[in-house]
Amino acid sequence: MRLANVLAGITPVGDSLGSLEIGGISIDSRKTRPGDLFIAIRGERADGHSFLHAAARAGAATALVEREVSPAPLPCLQVGSTSAALPAVAVRFYGDPSKSLTVIGVTGTNGKTTVTYLLESILEAAGIKTAVIGSVNYRLAGEILRAGLTTPFPHELQEVMAAALTAGASHLVMEVSSHSTAQGRVEGVRFDAGLFTNLSHEHLDFHGDMESYFQAKARFFREFLPSEGKRAGMAVNADDPRGAKLAQEFPNALTFGFSRERMVHPLSVKMSWDGIRLSLATPVGPMDLQARIIGSYNASNVMAAVCGAILLDVPPGAIREGVEKLPSIPGRMEEIPNDRGLHVFVDYAHTPEGLDRVLTTLKGLAEARLITVFGCGGNRD
Repeated sequence: MRLANVLAGITPVGDSLGSLEIGGISIDSRKTRPGDLFIAIRGERADGHSFLHAAARAGAATALVEREVSPAPLPCLQVGSTSAALPAVAVRFYGDPSKSLTVIGVTGTNGKTTVTYLLESILEAAGIKTAVIGSVNYRLAGEILRAGLTTPFPHELQEVMAAALTAGASHLVMEVSSHSTAQGRVEGVRFDAGLFTNLSHEHLDFHGDMESYFQAKARFFREFLPSEGKRAGMAVNADDPRGAKLAQEFPNALTFGFSRERMVHPLSVKMSWDGIRLSLATPVGPMDLQARIIGSYNASNVMAAVCGAILLDVPPGAIREGVEKLPSIPGRMEEIPNDRGLHVFVDYAHTPEGLDRVLTTLKGLAEARLITVFGCGGNRD
């Protein structure tokens, strides 16, 4: 694509550069390819302006900068903020793929990955070709594309969406992290629906305090979820105190939780080593579901996925089939087969509340002692 078209409406491009053909977008000089537009981003630990020479050596055609660099090793165009320009540049380069996709975002401290796996299974049961972007990997119709950040940077996000659309996907389910909303990574994504699972202690090394963390999550619903030309429905866990705040702020939101005051709530719940049996009251009628994942917190995750499916007008039969056919989720209360008659699980729980939920679930099911091996990577809150 010609540089003049890539940057149309973003910054003026002179005739001498406007005809340059741009082959891709890069913000990391180590990943820059010949013909790329290199966008120099000032990050927490490094400044992309310091790597313009490396980008030029890698073959970048030109660079977008926010301050003058002299001597410049390649043609540069200056904007007020490169991080603010990146989403718009990516949308133009990749053709605004989310305009043609049905996109649902899932945010919250715990449960995002499980909810996206459930929604993927439900949509596939409905015969819908679905792409997923999340912390385990990025997938299309069950096939792993690659792994990356929970919510990638705008140019990578738009690239994955464009590839999914080209491959025939009509729906995208994605995890929306608090880092991505705080940094504006999801700017330019046209969401059809958004889900809030819960909020508890995490990422305070980045956000500073719980209120700032909540505001980053709330920004998804306040700024990024309202999408031009799309209905933008939402569902929140109103049992969670911050979810209740969102429900008050957005009175049209679908609510879920264990309280019978919620629009989606359990009429009955039975748990065993085989999974969860639950009967739900929903706006589209009662649903009897059997899930092969365990724990009361996973009952909440099932309710979140059911709400998402309702927002996307998925038939109840496909919701039941999708919930029931989903096997264990990688690293999420994932049972490890063994020939000793033991129940062995691996779980990614890494927050105080997440670990407490896992141990409470297993303690309630265990008939003997519970042995826990817990690792901590350190250098993070």
